[in-house]
Amino acid sequence: MKINPQSAIVSLTVLFGTSLVLLSSCASAAPAGSPPNLLEMKSGYEKLKTPGANEALERCLAELAKAQEDVRVLYAEGRIERRPHPQGGWTAVVKLAEDGHYVLYGLMFRSETGPISSVSKFVYADKQHKHPFYEIGYEVYYDTEGRLEKFQPRRADAGLVRFHSDGAIKSFGAAVDAMTSVSADWAADGKLQSEAASRHLPRGEKALPELENALRNGSEALKSQAAAAMVDTGFESIPYALNVLKDGDERSRCLAVGVIQRLRKPEDEVISTLARRLREDESIAVRTSIAVCLGAIGPAAEAAISALEEASVKDVPAVATAAKTALERIVLKADSTQSQGSQGSTPSQGRLRGLRGLRGQLRGLRGQLRSLEFSGVNSVVWRFRLRS
Repeated sequence: MKINPQSAIVSLTVLFGTSLVLLSSCASAAPAGSPPNLLEMKSGYEKLKTPGANEALERCLAELAKAQEDVRVLYAEGRIERRPHPQGGWTAVVKLAEDGHYVLYGLMFRSETGPISSVSKFVYADKQHKHPFYEIGYEVYYDTEGRLEKFQPRRADAGLVRFHSDGAIKSFGAAVDAMTSVSADWAADGKLQSEAASRHLPRGEKALPELENALRNGSEALKSQAAAAMVDTGFESIPYALNVLKDGDERSRCLAVGVIQRLRKPEDEVISTLARRLREDESIAVRTSIAVCLGAIGPAAEAAISALEEASVKDVPAVATAAKTALERIVLKADSTQSQGSQGSTPSQGRLRGLRGLRGQLRGLRGQLRSLEFSGVNSVVWRFRLRS
């Protein structure tokens, strides 16, 4: 089993970023309550047989111990204040500076006074929390009683470990080397019930030609593995993803755009290629993915504004909606940058005013999409609206 701990980071970053904006206007806060039930991990479990697997598990448990200490300190220092989350439940957001980095802790609770449900740690290079370190941080989850349930570091090779309610290890899965993953399950008494090792695509810059070939020509499963491996490899993967975007099949091109979106390196060649493919690609799914990607990149995608404006007016509804959303996000982020006195490049004032006008059009289009749902037509457009 191959664990890709980055798969949730974009949605989680958006979730807690939303919390930072909306919670700042909330006047009341509930007390933190009691800290979660931080059980000591039981060490009496049957060892794994796959070479390197026990070492990988021990590293994961060591990182969990550090994460639990983080939570203890947050509670001990009185930093936890619960506030209602706009999407339901209660949350606490803590921002700290540690070792020259900027750390954001996001804690979720099931109710105002109930037990904790999760803790997420994100680490950024900048105070504005725009440039995350994808390989630093973690997710800790708790059951309905506030007991430790599972832990997942954000490092690509760290894995995922689950626990029984008494703290005994229940399951573990991780990459143990560049081409091997292991998954295992234990009974509550620590007896090993199953263990399986599997081979997968290599990681690293040297493997990128092989990964490009797999993304372009592999099976459905192999293409998904190749995309995940390219994200794990980092910015060096972007030229290879752009190659696939030019001549791969539809699924390969969508996955290639996903790689670029996850890595978000706004170089001129990247933005210009995405803008060109937004105009020229024959696939609605690919063009929609490109528009979403450009919106995720933000103000740095200014060079693609003309292509997005064109798509928002002339393309099919699914692509037009994605393009308008992308333009809206570029404007919002640019406005935020200007309000903070940023010296970075932003769209011109005239263009910004025009883009702001698109917000009202977008609201109207969303109302039309609701009507389409009830009439049972254009399900592709409706599914896209749900994802957005």
